[in-house]
Amino acid sequence: MTCQSDAVAATATVTFVAERLRTTARVTLGAGVAPTLLSIARQHGVPILFTCEVGGCGACLVRVVPATDATQPVALTDSEEFLLPVLARQSVSTGKGEEPRSPAGCLRLACQYVVGPGEITVAFSDAMAAG
Repeated sequence: MTCQSDAVAATATVTFVAERLRTTARVTLGAGVAPTLLSIARQHGVPILFTCEVGGCGACLVRVVPATDATQPVALTDSEEFLLPVLARQSVSTGKGEEPRSPAGCLRLACQYVVGPGEITVAFSDAMAAG
């Protein structure tokens, strides 16, 4: 006798958008699979800048925009709770006008954002990427 699960693997669709890039990644999410945006980006050759990979530096700042209201937001990590307000204030002071949460999406750290089922767009700057 074999045990079969009735659970259907969920799918996440992540579209990465930058000045010189547009790439869509489809990821199958199964039990125990919790990829971060940064890990998905790296697997698909998307050049998101990063340094520490633990949420301490802010280099991997991205804007996450859900495709629909049905896509559940992912809770902020402790690192994001601390760092995102600081990064948002810095970008406002430099004239970029970033707000942590706006109709244009939420600022997040790619190394901390665990991707769940649904469809999101991730906007980031690829100005520092090799090109």
